[in-house]
Amino acid sequence: MLDPDISTADARRLLSQPDLTSDVLGPNGWTRRKFLQAIGGGVIGGAALGTFGDRLGLGHLGFDLPDAFAANPIGAHDGIVVNIVLYGGNDGLNTVVPYTNGAYYDVRGPNYGNLAIPASQVLPLDGTFGLHPSLGYTKRLWDAGQLAIVHGVGYPNPDLSHFTSMAIWMAGKFGAGSPGTGWVGRWLDGQPAATADLMAATIGSSVPLHLLGAVRRAVAVPENGANMFGTGDEPPEVRMFNGLRALSATPAGRGQWHDMYATVLKTQLNLAVEVSPVYSPEPTGDAFVRKMTVAARLINANLGFRVLDLGLDGFDTHDSQPADHATLLAQLDTGLATFFSTLDAAYYSRVTVVTMSEFGRTPFSNDSAGTDHGTATTAFLLGGAVKGGRVLADWPGLGDAALHEGRDLKPTTDLRAILKGVLVEHLGLDAGRVGSLVFPDSGLVRPISGLVA
Repeated sequence: MLDPDISTADARRLLSQPDLTSDVLGPNGWTRRKFLQAIGGGVIGGAALGTFGDRLGLGHLGFDLPDAFAANPIGAHDGIVVNIVLYGGNDGLNTVVPYTNGAYYDVRGPNYGNLAIPASQVLPLDGTFGLHPSLGYTKRLWDAGQLAIVHGVGYPNPDLSHFTSMAIWMAGKFGAGSPGTGWVGRWLDGQPAATADLMAATIGSSVPLHLLGAVRRAVAVPENGANMFGTGDEPPEVRMFNGLRALSATPAGRGQWHDMYATVLKTQLNLAVEVSPVYSPEPTGDAFVRKMTVAARLINANLGFRVLDLGLDGFDTHDSQPADHATLLAQLDTGLATFFSTLDAAYYSRVTVVTMSEFGRTPFSNDSAGTDHGTATTAFLLGGAVKGGRVLADWPGLGDAALHEGRDLKPTTDLRAILKGVLVEHLGLDAGRVGSLVFPDSGLVRPISGLVA
């Protein structure tokens, strides 16, 4: 039985697929993994596919790869979504602070851990809410009308397990049984096969559940390409790269396995050429800033990506929350500033950044200057495509009668309402297909409309 107190890291690992583990059947019943193992002992097999393929995260692809794998730029008016997951359960109350609400200072004041953000330090948004003082750049986006906020985000019958909550919002499904696929993955399943291969990617080393579909699967792209084969300019690497590329340029007709290997190798080498500018110059900063840099550069390269996914860890703030949460939000803020400063102006009005977290935190402190797993949290929608400068949906309140089971913020906005709005208004998916394909059990959940400027 799964431990209900499973850690964030373990839950994330169980809900992700590592690179090069696909068991999709190929010719004569072989899987891609067995094929790679079979050719891995060859003269060039291990070097080309074992190293380059591992790092680029192409193990989720099937055998029938197109020759021009990445040459599918997006349409002139297509929207792009960058999905940021704040893993661990972000404290929405101290992210978007109800600084004029006396109840906030009652539940987070000196008698309850003194976690409240002083009103004098809050970055005011309106007469009710303000941002945590670490979110200075995010406040500038609000002032520019490029930030919309949803408070009270959750899902029905909340579960406080990292694994269960992650599985629910990653899958976008709330019924019994294994989730199997995720909401981005099902959207990807509905895209044309000719262009679906590089429409979604995660910046990291494994593909999380929300990007996994029944047919097509997103790829993983590393945030650090310093050692990725095909991106270096040292003479020995250039000679090896050119030699391998020439060797794989045209299948020699020596049988299906030889031809298959040549096609796969050529595809991966060609993709390295297209992706290599993303790592030049090498991204700098902490891991999250590097991920945000790579995400912006992938958009600028116009390889066909419509959804990019990345995460920031550490929001399970059971202790020392004031200092730790401030540091985490500063990382988020710096990452956002880096992303938008790197993003080409041509794409600025076409990008929506969405933040989410598996749950919120308890309004009351524990005995370790921290908070425990809660229910409702806060979501951001940011960017030039967003109709911002507003807090959406109903604020659940902090009075005794308003709290969920007397201890938590009451979820007032279903997470799927936000995702439905993004899929319809920004990714252009027909509203009927959002219900039938992506969120088939969402029933009465209506999409939040008016998200796009």
